[in-house]
Amino acid sequence: TPAAEESPSFELVIGPILPLTGDLASFGPSQAEAARIAVDQIQEVLDAEGLSDVTVTLLPVEDDGGRSQAGVEAATKHVQTDEADVLLGTMASSVTIPIAESVAIPNEVVQITPTSTAPEITDLEDDGLVFRILSSDNLQGSALVDAVADAFGSDATINVGARNDAFGTALKELFEQGWEEGGGTIGASVTWNPEAPSFDTEAGQLAGGSPDGWVIIDFPETFARVGPALVRAGGWDPTMTFMTEAMRNAEELQNIGAEATEGLRGTAPTSEDAPARDTFDALFEQEAEEGSPLTGFEGASFDAVRCGIALYGIDPDSAQIS
Repeated sequence: TPAAEESPSFELVIGPILPLTGDLASFGPSQAEAARIAVDQIQEVLDAEGLSDVTVTLLPVEDDGGRSQAGVEAATKHVQTDEADVLLGTMASSVTIPIAESVAIPNEVVQITPTSTAPEITDLEDDGLVFRILSSDNLQGSALVDAVADAFGSDATINVGARNDAFGTALKELFEQGWEEGGGTIGASVTWNPEAPSFDTEAGQLAGGSPDGWVIIDFPETFARVGPALVRAGGWDPTMTFMTEAMRNAEELQNIGAEATEGLRGTAPTSEDAPARDTFDALFEQEAEEGSPLTGFEGASFDAVRCGIALYGIDPDSAQIS
C-alpha cells in the first residue's frame, strides 16, 4: 500500500545558464521564465502529493552572454559554489558543448540543454550525463532540404551562408551534403565570424551569382548586421531565402527591418499542431512575467526542468499540465 512505501526525500538544485545578453539574448529571459513556471508547477504537485521531504530549488540564472568562456564560468559557479545537481543550459551549441566537456562531465553533474541542436552533442563521451530537448540538426538538415526543394525544385542552385560556430557550420554541412545528394547545386558557400566588425565582404559573396534561392543559418543578433549588408550588396531577395529555428522571433525580425526580413521562410524543430502546445502557450501567457515574449521555444526549457526531476525519481506524468 502507499502508506507502506518509503517516501522519497531529497533536494534537487537546478542551475540555469542562459543568454541574457549577447547572441540569443532575445530568447534567454523567456527560457528562464519557462523554467521558473516548471518549478512552480512541480512544487504544486509535490505539495498536493504530500511529498514534503522533496524540494526543488531553481537557482538564479547565470548569463552566458552567448560565449563559451562565460558559460563555463557560470556552470562552474553553479556546481562548485551553489552545489547544483542539474545544469539547465544552455541555448547555443557552441556554449553547451564546452560546459559539458569542462564542467558537467568532469563533475558528474547532469546537464540538460533546452535548445542546442548541434549533432556533435550526440557524440560527446558524457557517460549518460548530457541530455537535450530539441532534436539533433541531423533531422533539421533533412527537413531543410525538403523545404527548399519544395520551393525551388530539387535541381536548383542555392547559395548558403552560416555563422562559423558549432551550430552554423554543422547545419550548413548537413544541408549542403543533402542538397547535392538530391541533385541540387551549391553556388556560393560562405561562413562568417559572428564577432566580425563588418559583414560586407561575406554579404557580397553570398548575394552574388544569381542563384535560385538562399539558405542562411544565423542568430537574430548577428543577422541584424548581416541582413542589411545583404540589402546593400544587391541581388539578394529575402522572399527567396530560408532560415532556421534561431531566427524564429517575430519581434527581433521587426527590429531588423522589412527590407532584410519581409518574406523570409524557415524550418524549426517544434510542433505547431500538437495539443500540448496550445495548453503550454496558454499557461505561459498566464504565468510569465509581463513583457516575456512567447517565441515558441519556451516549452523546451519547461520540459528540461521536468526531465531534471524525472531523473531524480519523481514521475513527471504527475506534473503534467491539466
